[in-house]
Amino acid sequence: LMLALQKLDNPAEMAAGIAGAFTATVTGIMCSYAIFGPFGHKLKAKSKDIIKEKTVLLEGILGIANGENPRDLENKLLNYIAPGEPKKSQFEG
Repeated sequence: LMLALQKLDNPAEMAAGIAGAFTATVTGIMCSYAIFGPFGHKLKAKSKDIIKEKTVLLEGILGIANGENPRDLENKLLNYIAPGEPKKSQFEG
């Protein structure tokens, strides 16, 4: 856009500058939605999974340190698992 404003006396060159600025804007918007948006969503989901994993790990360690009943502790930790995820128990045969 700055290039277009420098060419105010020549409309043909000014149009080329405006076209370049518009192209850069559209390209930036497309990159934002097509490339960086999905990458950001994946990164956000992965970081949530890592936080959940560390929370469960910390709760488990604290439960063991406090001498909680293993079955009660297991039930408490299984509550962190989403309804669609498989729940595996070492106590079930």
